[in-house]
Amino acid sequence: MLSNTSSTVRQTDDTVKGAGLEYGGRCAYSYCTLYTLLPLECLSCHDNFCEQHRLEDAHKCEHKGRWARERTGVNEQTFRTNSAIVRPHPSTCPVDSCRGKIDSSTVGVTCGACGIRFCFKHRHPDLHGCIPTSKAPRQAQLDKGLSALQKIRSWGLAKKTEASSAKTKFVMPSFSASERKNATALAEINKLKMAAKGDQSIPAEKRLYLHVQAARDTAKATYPSGKFFYNKEWAVGRVLDAAAKALQVQNMNNRVQSEDDRLRIYSTEAGRILEFSEKVGDVLINGNTITIMRGAGAGSGVPAA
Repeated sequence: MLSNTSSTVRQTDDTVKGAGLEYGGRCAYSYCTLYTLLPLECLSCHDNFCEQHRLEDAHKCEHKGRWARERTGVNEQTFRTNSAIVRPHPSTCPVDSCRGKIDSSTVGVTCGACGIRFCFKHRHPDLHGCIPTSKAPRQAQLDKGLSALQKIRSWGLAKKTEASSAKTKFVMPSFSASERKNATALAEINKLKMAAKGDQSIPAEKRLYLHVQAARDTAKATYPSGKFFYNKEWAVGRVLDAAAKALQVQNMNNRVQSEDDRLRIYSTEAGRILEFSEKVGDVLINGNTITIMRGAGAGSGVPAA
């Protein structure tokens, strides 16, 4: 079987040379022997290999690391004596031919295999003749970190269990009919405050928010209703003037004497016509409704709408 394989290899080589291709060669790795036009030389054993087996580990090089040690001048005795690092200065790289600084946590790299700190240039194992220890510091740190993580997880699980056992069932509070009614009224007032218009110079604590509407028999009311706020200290007559102007209702109270042509304010909640001299803050509250009527007369009840 081996003779047949060797014969096939020789025939292939003869065919390649017969074609005029005098360059190239076969991979020196015994389990490959692939013919390649661009063989790559291993600088440690000086054999030629294909692209797949060019690295020392790939072709199980018998002289692994020799080229790197010869290149850098590093070997085990160079920087190890009784497990102690020997270097010209404790803040420099242990490679003899290097004077790179490694004097801080941000300058230098600790090898994960041998646990020794090198400069950035010689950080790779093949560049400093690395001899792995039984358990590198990086692995020890990893084990320590995993242990701490396990403790944190255990603590979190215990806290979660404790919180679950102490958790009480939430009971939805019950409200009476009057409480629900008050809550609804409060919500309506808040909506009214958001939509109401008025004199912005009135302080917020003195504003009275009202629904204002014009009666159907009030002639020439451009806007039938609106939401406005007024000063609680104002008299009813001043509120009437402001409301009539806002709804664009014709106001002739200062020019006529007859009650048939004069405007009046009717309070829905009070059930009566309000006097011009009354203070609105004394007879009305937020959310009340007032109606502008013509010819209602002072002290009258509800006129025909």
